[in-house]
Amino acid sequence: MGGLLSKCSQLIIISQNYYGGFSPFVKNVLDRSVCPFILPYFKTENGETRHPGRYKNKIDYSVHFYGKVTENEKETAEKLVKKIAQKHKRTVCFYNSFEEIKGV
Repeated sequence: MGGLLSKCSQLIIISQNYYGGFSPFVKNVLDRSVCPFILPYFKTENGETRHPGRYKNKIDYSVHFYGKVTENEKETAEKLVKKIAQKHKRTVCFYNSFEEIKGV
């Protein structure tokens, strides 16, 4: 998966909202995809310690959450996507149902 991410310019993630985060299945896929996409050492930048990216490509993240979402959950989800996307462009959208996402 890391090799595929190294070549992509846009990543679209669709997930049911689980308390301001991804569904367990989507989280599992993301967790398993991260390791090949990052370097094994840590780097501190702007007061945050994290793994630097392995590849130089810029990815536009488009994340679509569906289901009942409170304002606090929206805030949590936006912070989560910001952490995942780091310096990449990102868009977070919320929908009441999966059917609303069709055609996006």
